[in-house]
Amino acid sequence: EKYLVGSSYTFESAEPNTSYFWRVKSVSMDKKVVSDWTGSSFRTVPPEIQVISPNGGESLKRGTTTYIRWKDNLNEDVIIDIYKGDTLVDSLGAVVSNGAISWEVSLTLALGDDYSVKIKSSLDETMYDSSDAVFTIK
Repeated sequence: EKYLVGSSYTFESAEPNTSYFWRVKSVSMDKKVVSDWTGSSFRTVPPEIQVISPNGGESLKRGTTTYIRWKDNLNEDVIIDIYKGDTLVDSLGAVVSNGAISWEVSLTLALGDDYSVKIKSSLDETMYDSSDAVFTIK
């Protein structure tokens, strides 16, 4: 005799900041054995990105390698851009969203104390975070 030892269901249309409730029971193929209902609930969270570093106050030297770090709860890739003031000066493009990437501070970047990192969703440009304050490239 075979028994079901596991089952799964992927709910793909969940909305952020929403509570969901579920319940389940099992029924044998001959319908002679029926379990009690069991259930639970969960609440989804809004999507978010948070720049960890460089996040302001750092001093980076041209020609060296450092890490850009972030936290997010996205499934998609993120796009990482480097700004000097309001001007885009470097882009790492779309990268796998795993929380860190090695970045070589280019020798061609101008010296300055007004740099920031912007990390955004590759699917929704309105979902992003930037460095909390500027950092320096020397």
